[in-house]
Amino acid sequence: MAGVKVVAAYPGGSDDLPLSHDRVKGFTKQLRGMGVEIVNSIEELLPKVDAIMLESVDGRPHLEQAKPVILAGKPLFVDKPAASSLAGRDRDISA
Repeated sequence: MAGVKVVAAYPGGSDDLPLSHDRVKGFTKQLRGMGVEIVNSIEELLPKVDAIMLESVDGRPHLEQAKPVILAGKPLFVDKPAASSLAGRDRDISA
């Protein structure tokens, strides 16, 4: 994407999913090497960026990760899978 610069990132991941857990450290190291600031939470990330990309391979935490981004009014991209199931699809995210 032309003109886009990644300036900060939050290394989420799921400890119980090897496909997620085993890759986070490597991606974090790679991003640090490119000058990207690594922060400790999505809430800490929000004031540093114009938009958020959730790139986790585990859909289970996506809703909880997306809530603060949506409530902050930031543009949000959720990579697949968007969720791990359709359960709870009618929940109110404002709480």
